[in-house]
Amino acid sequence: MTEPNRAEAFSLESEIALITGGGTGLGFGIASALVACGSRVVLTGRRERVLAEAVSALGPQAAYEVHDINQLTAADSLIPGLDGLRNPNQPLFVGGSVRRRGQSG
Repeated sequence: MTEPNRAEAFSLESEIALITGGGTGLGFGIASALVACGSRVVLTGRRERVLAEAVSALGPQAAYEVHDINQLTAADSLIPGLDGLRNPNQPLFVGGSVRRRGQSG
């Protein structure tokens, strides 16, 4: 029996990930790892300049949408804007972290 190719075993080539807080820190780290495995990523956050810099660093597999996840009334408008990026039968992964304003850490 031949050993499976590790790169193929962890390939995310047909996947797309929506990553909250993807411009810096943990979110950017998650985005980097997913892109390295072949996934396309869409970063969200409040700071467009930071998101644009992150997408530039990640390359053509990355895009961004300025979006504040603390604005719950705006949440419904985010996903329809991404529909052209994915197959409707394809899972949409959401990663990153959420922190309430004024909360440390």
